[in-house]
Amino acid sequence: MTPLETTLLVCTAAALLWTKALDVISTWRFIGVHGESNPIARWLFEKAGLAGGIAIVCALYLLLLAAQLGAVVWIDSPWLTHGTVLVGSLVAFIQYDVARFNRSRRHSAMTNILLRFFMRTR
Repeated sequence: MTPLETTLLVCTAAALLWTKALDVISTWRFIGVHGESNPIARWLFEKAGLAGGIAIVCALYLLLLAAQLGAVVWIDSPWLTHGTVLVGSLVAFIQYDVARFNRSRRHSAMTNILLRFFMRTR
């Protein structure tokens, strides 16, 4: 892996962690258990409580991030590295968008686009 690829990967991981933290904070402060629009997250929050649900989500998130970064380092493929940076950057952007709109308790334009896309694929 080149130094540029390593830098991009580290920056992407940092962006993912930062935007997840923003999402968690905004969910805790503005959304709560019953304001969550994601049915899976809402179910988890109802079963484990808000703090427990957030802890479970964060643990799974960190596990998936560590597994992906481990795979990138282990396999050392430029395609995998670039794909991880691309998808990670997209996820970080979406997480930021969600965290930004959690204050308003409305869906952002990006969330509406993704919801429409996933409803069509069902």
